[in-house]
Amino acid sequence: NVFRVELVSNRAEDIAATLKKPFDRNGDPKWANRGEAARVRQYLDWVWGLNPSMAYQALLRKSNVGVGRVQTPVLEMVDARRRAIENFKPTDYFIPVITLRDGTVMRWHKREEAAGTPGFDLEGRIIDEQVAKQIVRAITGGLKGTCVQATAKEHSEKPPLPFSLGALQAEAARQHGMTLDEVTDAAQKLYKSKAISYVGTDCRFLPESMHADARKVMTQLAQLFPGQAQGAHMEIKGAAFNDTKLDEHFAIVPMGLPNSKAGRDEQAVFRTIAKRFMAQFYPDYVYKQHSLVGRFGQDEFRASQKQEIRKGWKEVEADGESSGEAEAGAGSDGEVRGEVQRIRG
Repeated sequence: NVFRVELVSNRAEDIAATLKKPFDRNGDPKWANRGEAARVRQYLDWVWGLNPSMAYQALLRKSNVGVGRVQTPVLEMVDARRRAIENFKPTDYFIPVITLRDGTVMRWHKREEAAGTPGFDLEGRIIDEQVAKQIVRAITGGLKGTCVQATAKEHSEKPPLPFSLGALQAEAARQHGMTLDEVTDAAQKLYKSKAISYVGTDCRFLPESMHADARKVMTQLAQLFPGQAQGAHMEIKGAAFNDTKLDEHFAIVPMGLPNSKAGRDEQAVFRTIAKRFMAQFYPDYVYKQHSLVGRFGQDEFRASQKQEIRKGWKEVEADGESSGEAEAGAGSDGEVRGEVQRIRG
């Protein structure tokens, strides 16, 4: 006669609300499956963790050798990447780039069935600079091109999910030039001062109950981010608020403000966390992608340009992405120009 209750939030009001709901039975499928999963992990930890570890220690005569169901495959992936980097041999290849009379910049994309032929590698890239220069000379010399395709398609991007610890480490390190340890240490200090929620989580979702209380948090954030906080649409309830995606802990979000003694690293990490939280209450980023495909003889060129329609959540989080294609220029002198770019890869 045992019942279970699942707590995903450590806030007193959330715990109280959960305890008022009907409890789960101990034998319900959800709990039975979790128990079975735990038994499987336990078995594998014994089979792969204990026995092979002892065998390799005896075979290699080293007491610090360990084998595990998680650490061994992860170590193999890391070592495979290390070997790939060590054995990588960079190759120069060349990309013709032309600027049309209206300023549109187009990059060479491919030549049909050219892979493995003289001047091209097996991936179809140009490895002979003279071949690339000849393509440019032919076009700037008057070779007529044909528009194969011209499209304009509207896209939207939803706000990125709040942070897990791993996602926070990667993003804060990129934004602020911090090491992963510095990010973790700053986050731990923020958690201890009750400025953010629990740090050691791999979940990127939030309890649905937190949506109702988000206005209180936003009011506090307005002291540090008046423009972004006031521009938030608190009625928006995005994909981040989803009880079915929660595990033992929820995503890292602001719970208050850093104290007056917070150091520079703590303040930087808090800004990253707060902006991601505020982004959940902004509409989608909307843009129109213009794409152009042209053909000059055997060679296909492409251009791409992004036209912003609605900034949405990117009003809070800066856009550090690029399209990866050559974008339209701002106009030229009416002449078709060209160049060859050397790429090492």
